[in-house]
Amino acid sequence: MRIEVLALGALITLLIPATSHVVSAQSPCPPTQVTMPLDVIAMIGGDYSDFGFSQEPTTSNISIGQFANAHSMTEDFVLGNTSGAAQIVATSSWLAPISQNGSIVETITYLADGSSCVLAGIGDGAEIGTAISQMGSSDILFNEWPQSAWFKLNGTTVTGLNTAALALHPDPLSLADYQTAVVDRYEDSDFDPDLSGSQMASEDMRQAERPETSRPLVLATLMSALGVLAVWAVRRFR
Repeated sequence: MRIEVLALGALITLLIPATSHVVSAQSPCPPTQVTMPLDVIAMIGGDYSDFGFSQEPTTSNISIGQFANAHSMTEDFVLGNTSGAAQIVATSSWLAPISQNGSIVETITYLADGSSCVLAGIGDGAEIGTAISQMGSSDILFNEWPQSAWFKLNGTTVTGLNTAALALHPDPLSLADYQTAVVDRYEDSDFDPDLSGSQMASEDMRQAERPETSRPLVLATLMSALGVLAVWAVRRFR
């Protein structure tokens, strides 16, 4: 059950198109506190121990903390073509910690979908939830998806938030130095880096996405790539 929820959340995030990064003031997310505990209970069911809950979640023993809008890097940032904080852009995903009896146990993700704010998944763990709970109002949450690394940006300072991020950068560093590291990490990759929308798109896929290419071919290529990523997600979280 936990693997399925994680894979579902990852694939829903992958479907966010690059054109929808700027979240308008009319975004339906984050959701209201009234519905969220019920969403958690419905999704977890009887598998609560797999998610770190010490007992079956109920509306009286769980709560949802503050939300953070997830951001990602633009393609130009990853390629080193353009720099600056403006290249860390908002996505349609919103994350928040889940607490049970006052202790953070998991992270929940919602996705702005038109006029709705829909549950995307549970499963980023207590580590990310705790980090989000400690973020200030000027902190920006963003991820480097191929590394499963989450960071926060404050002004021009980048700080790792989870184990994967701290393995890459144990200490805070400038956004310029972080960009240099990102460019180095992906310049020799078999994939053309396109982390906007939390994707790594191959050159074949990028060719298929060009305007002159027919829409059916674009969709077929995208679905093929998502199939490969789904297998990766299941293997990654075994």
